[in-house]
Amino acid sequence: MSDPRRSGVSRALRFLFAGFGLLLVAVGGYGLWWHSLTTRVLADLDRWKTDQAAAGWKITTGPVAVGGFPLHIVLTLSAPGAEDPSGNAWQGPPLTVTLPLLDPRHPRLEAPGRHSLALAGQDPISLSAAAASADLAIDDHGLGEASIDLRTVSAGSLQAGRLGFQLQRLAVGKVEYNVASWGVRLALDDLVLPDDPRLLFGPKLPAVRLEARLLGSLSGGSANRVLTAWRDDGGTVEIDALSMEWPPLALSGKGTLALDRDLQPMLASSCDIRGLFEAIDALTRSGVVRAKDAGMVKLVFGLMMKRDKDGAQALSVPLTIQNRLLSIGPAKLFELPVVTWH
Repeated sequence: MSDPRRSGVSRALRFLFAGFGLLLVAVGGYGLWWHSLTTRVLADLDRWKTDQAAAGWKITTGPVAVGGFPLHIVLTLSAPGAEDPSGNAWQGPPLTVTLPLLDPRHPRLEAPGRHSLALAGQDPISLSAAAASADLAIDDHGLGEASIDLRTVSAGSLQAGRLGFQLQRLAVGKVEYNVASWGVRLALDDLVLPDDPRLLFGPKLPAVRLEARLLGSLSGGSANRVLTAWRDDGGTVEIDALSMEWPPLALSGKGTLALDRDLQPMLASSCDIRGLFEAIDALTRSGVVRAKDAGMVKLVFGLMMKRDKDGAQALSVPLTIQNRLLSIGPAKLFELPVVTWH
């Protein structure tokens, strides 16, 4: 006569081993599926490089390492680079691309280190960042949104604690000149400019913010051709919000940016300036403004000032760029360098 307790233990062990076996099969099957996906992603990468080469681009990756199991596919490109048909090139440090298996249309890119940017016919510019990441959103029409974040950035004599940039597609396909196709946001913290005597309040700007929309469509081709067509179609950039802290000054405004017949920037905007009296005092102490003139300047500008929404005294003036001259009101500040497009 069999022992019922021994039979129960035996059945439990059989169920346990069966469950463990099924788990091993499931894990093995998932591993094979993950491996097949990585193989497909690598094949898609090779196919994309071939398509770009046919369009005149040079894309390099170096050896590609694969990881991320079980929830991601992570590709590490050891020597990424790109050069467009016009000769504009980028070469970067190792680039990591993370694809979530449950949300592959939202990849994350990370490439901290030294980047080299070279416009056609010009010396390369070196940019380094202690941290550099980009989060992308891709849909059936291509790139829909990109969010780029750089920390501890330096480019030549320029430095910034943080650079944040967001790009969002607002319309699909070709649109009219008065319809927004892309939206952008820019955030710069702890910006340090090269020393220049024209920078009356020093080279350090704690914060710069920009929100803008691109009106009209950008077609394919070289930058010169694309921007010429966009300008001729009436395209503009609407600056919805621009703010800058340059102690003791704080500026904020909005306006419209366009390109002139030489493809140089033109700007028409209104700007509110706060901290003007403190700025005049600083300029007086440094000898830029004579003491006997400071009182008259304050009197004239004081009559023009108004209270902003925070109750601070603010002076509203036009800020313009015309024929490469940057002006605040009737005062011409300095000439901007020529922008060369390729």
